[in-house]
Amino acid sequence: MASVVFTLNDETFEWDPIKAQISLMAHGISFEEACEVFFDPMVIFEADYQSPRLRAKGFTENQTLIIVIFEERDEHYRIITAWKMSKSERRTYEDQTTP
Repeated sequence: MASVVFTLNDETFEWDPIKAQISLMAHGISFEEACEVFFDPMVIFEADYQSPRLRAKGFTENQTLIIVIFEERDEHYRIITAWKMSKSERRTYEDQTTP
């Protein structure tokens, strides 16, 4: 099955539509909403040292704090999964973004 290609604010994202549906059902976050995190002024990007995947932590336009797992590919981002932050993930994010 072909990847979904989605553009938001002149950035291009792609994902597997089956993984997107599974993630939406499991975590309640659409990949379209997950893309919004990349434009949060307080977004935190972190490397996953065990894989080429990265994570973005931040707010969606609806002020939902989420984590997005993604890969950088050529001129776009490939979304792997996304979920709402747990309480401990939220505390860590707040510690990282509070001066």
